[in-house]
Amino acid sequence: MPAKTFISHKLPQILCVFLCAVFVAFLYPSQEKNKKRTLDSLLRENCHILEVDNEQLSGEGFDFLMKAAAEAQFVTIAEEHNRLQIPQITTMLFSALHKIHGFNYLALEQGTVVCKMFASKPLVGNLDAIAEFARKYTNAPTFITDQELQMIGEAGRISDAKTDRIWGLDQEFGALHILDQLKELAPNDKVRLFVEKLIEKALPYERNRFASEKLFIAEVAQPEDFAGLLDLFKPEPSSKTDFLIQNLLFSNKVYNKNVRARNGELTGYDSNLEREEHLKARFMSEYKAAQKSGDRLPKVVLKLGHWHVYRGIYRGNVFTFGNFLSEFAVSNGKKTFFLSTALLGDPDEWRNTKGPWVDVVNPDKWTIIDFRPLRKYAHAKRIEDLSEGIKALLFRVDALLVIGNARPGTYTLTRDQIQ
Repeated sequence: MPAKTFISHKLPQILCVFLCAVFVAFLYPSQEKNKKRTLDSLLRENCHILEVDNEQLSGEGFDFLMKAAAEAQFVTIAEEHNRLQIPQITTMLFSALHKIHGFNYLALEQGTVVCKMFASKPLVGNLDAIAEFARKYTNAPTFITDQELQMIGEAGRISDAKTDRIWGLDQEFGALHILDQLKELAPNDKVRLFVEKLIEKALPYERNRFASEKLFIAEVAQPEDFAGLLDLFKPEPSSKTDFLIQNLLFSNKVYNKNVRARNGELTGYDSNLEREEHLKARFMSEYKAAQKSGDRLPKVVLKLGHWHVYRGIYRGNVFTFGNFLSEFAVSNGKKTFFLSTALLGDPDEWRNTKGPWVDVVNPDKWTIIDFRPLRKYAHAKRIEDLSEGIKALLFRVDALLVIGNARPGTYTLTRDQIQ
């Protein structure tokens, strides 16, 4: 049979086979296209080693961070508290971000009043003065490791901001550093005597760090103690006196609700909500002050606990401060970069000590794992055995810093005052 006749004769069958193949391919995509990936393989593909050279971050991980922060207005570090390396890394990161991208402010999970003092003379940028202050008022900083204090001092020294360089976003941990200021501001002997009695009441609990098992501002002081200050001082709104008293009142209220929740009262949610809203309000107060000083688009490095700087709703069951930051940056035409942390080798158990990254990274190194490339796989359900907890983490933060050989912070600067 001639070739032309053969092709003409077989054309309907060939066309039918072709159309069937197309139809099957359309209905049943190839197995390769739908193939799932293992979480380990995806994590390994997105690892970047972070190194230190002459007390500066370096290596591939450093290049990754600088690129990730290029379009970010806010860079956050979700931390485990009182660890040695995290404030050290924050210090080096702040220095690099200041030099390369113009970041000028460090916001912390520390008390508002104490950070105002850290950001003012004679403490700003002066580690010796900060350490002396921390020895006198050991309950003033919420976190008081050598590394935390050094970080606060270095950030204050590095920044060239025209307004406060250190932003305290949280309630106060102690009361004495505030009460001593109020004593100096007392308008008469009657008010001064009232403040002195509060100081006497606080001293047994704040003479040394954790001098008692009870935290004075949370478990001893009563709301009426500080409410009496308002009645006596009658401060002008937004004055320094009003600022000090309002922070005592708020700190006592939030802590008090938290303590009552532990005793079975239905006050835990309110405590979490009010605290998270306070973080947002305090941030905006500092942000607007920076703008007023001439910084049109302030860039901020933030270091807080995991509960506060994840996107969405976290364990406190409220929309986080981090979620607010993420949306606020978008409203400014900018981005956020959220870096979580996990600790390896630390003698204490922490939330990210165990996880799928443990078998992926070198336990002696600092490794950044970029989560962003994994999101399309997680969304399409194409990662094998992906737990809901890890899936949520992939979307709540942008990357994870796994810190090898993690250690607790040290307390040489305040050792005599630590119980």
